[in-house]
Amino acid sequence: MNLLNRKLLNIFKNFIPNKIVTVDDSNPPWVNEQIKSLIRMKNQMFRLYVQNGKKQNDYILLQNANHQLSDLLNLSKKKYFERLTLKLSSPNTSAKAYWAILKSFVNGKKIPSIPPLFANGQIVTDFLSKADIFNTFFSQQCTDIVITSMHCSN
Repeated sequence: MNLLNRKLLNIFKNFIPNKIVTVDDSNPPWVNEQIKSLIRMKNQMFRLYVQNGKKQNDYILLQNANHQLSDLLNLSKKKYFERLTLKLSSPNTSAKAYWAILKSFVNGKKIPSIPPLFANGQIVTDFLSKADIFNTFFSQQCTDIVITSMHCSN
């Protein structure tokens, strides 16, 4: 049995590609390796900017890196929430996965955030817009009941 285990492990090691991945729980799920690399580059540019006496050229490079990082973070976050929204709206999503996704939206907050909504062909993430969508929906559900009075003739 020991020989079989060693042979199998040797085969796995030689023929199955593998990679060691370290996961940092302090980072949001939309922060990928490309974003981490850009953060390190921006921090290095900031250190050089301060060490070189705050030159204008270094400042422009630092500002460009900040804008690039901000754009990449916003895009990555939007894609992440779009993927979660698609999973939530999919009828094939299991109950366990559904609640795990909802838990990731709430994320231990006292005031739970409402997941992004898909309304009018768009994904809505703004809280005020989501409140308006809910208000419109529920106001349509609650209609006045018209009661006609019946007169009895004697």
